[in-house]
Amino acid sequence: MTFKNSIKRLSVALARKKTGPIAMTLHHVSDSDFGWVEEFIEGLLQDYEFVSPNDILCRERLVGNKLLLSFDDGLLSQRRLTNKILDPRNIKAVFFAPTSFIGLRGEEAFEFAKTRFFPNSYPQDLSPGAYDAMSWSDLRSLIDNDHVIGGHTDTHPELSSLTHDQQRREIVDSADILGEKLDISIKQFAYPFGSMQAVSRESVDIAQERFEVSYSNIRGMLGEQASSNFLFRQNIVPGMPMWMARAAVEGRLDWWYANTRKSAY
Repeated sequence: MTFKNSIKRLSVALARKKTGPIAMTLHHVSDSDFGWVEEFIEGLLQDYEFVSPNDILCRERLVGNKLLLSFDDGLLSQRRLTNKILDPRNIKAVFFAPTSFIGLRGEEAFEFAKTRFFPNSYPQDLSPGAYDAMSWSDLRSLIDNDHVIGGHTDTHPELSSLTHDQQRREIVDSADILGEKLDISIKQFAYPFGSMQAVSRESVDIAQERFEVSYSNIRGMLGEQASSNFLFRQNIVPGMPMWMARAAVEGRLDWWYANTRKSAY
């Protein structure tokens, strides 16, 4: 470990551990990281109770060290991970899927991911099929196993760059299509990218009209956000140092985002 990383780890260790309900999210998970995810979840089970995504709709159920698990983008690898790791442990999650991405495979899926999920960088996992999307039948199978499906727009844009009508189509119309195709009610939503730069006040107002809860990707605890329309989540990147991932869940990284939370919607 470098001196810089040692100082960083020390500063994180000295940060106050927070208590209370937490929402945690993952995005792309390569098959090679399944072992890392399994070890991480096993560690969390010692101190946290994983709750059903529907519990977020009833705040009275979110008392103590409760943990809500979510996945953004609707990747097929998330379905495989669920079959292998979550279902055997009876852990339920909410999956946010952009409707235009559903069912894409191979080059089409990679191009969508490259332009829509990584517009300012480049996908790191270049293994074949790494960014294949779940199909409609994959999503139905998740529902049949008591997981929850949420809205994540149609094309995964930066909502703040769109007109009002474009935002409504991305946020509202796509969720209506998702619900009709799956024959369910879509009550939860995650903003693409989930940053203050990618989401506007207008986006939040539109989401508030359509959904019961909506999630950002700004670090913080669920109880720290009075509004249910821009809930904080702890983003976890599989393969990151285990101590840092655990620190994120415990809220020890939140102080880096204190000013962002103050200006959140």
